[in-house]
Amino acid sequence: MTDNKKKVLVIPNIHSAGIELLAARPDVDYQILESQAPKAISQIQSLAEKAESENVRLKANADLLDRAGWKPVDKQEITETSAIEDMSDEELQAQLDSYFEAEVQERGMKLVQA
Repeated sequence: MTDNKKKVLVIPNIHSAGIELLAARPDVDYQILESQAPKAISQIQSLAEKAESENVRLKANADLLDRAGWKPVDKQEITETSAIEDMSDEELQAQLDSYFEAEVQERGMKLVQA
């Protein structure tokens, strides 16, 4: 009988909050990777502070920020809409409903009538 549980690797980040990665490859020794993670983070921190190349320091700092959850937005969608003052109550309600439905869908939630 095979074990269908997903393995989770927790790599401490610079704030010790941890980053969870789902183990996608059973042939990888995740214990070794996990034991090396703090050293790797330390090396990235060292590069961010002490590397001679400004480009290396920039990339190391960007990597640290990304891992700490400060990754920049890859894509932004900008939509120009008409001025709120010019919209009727029905148009405002429809716009609000649209935003709400999109947010519910994005979060994977289900809207039920009470």
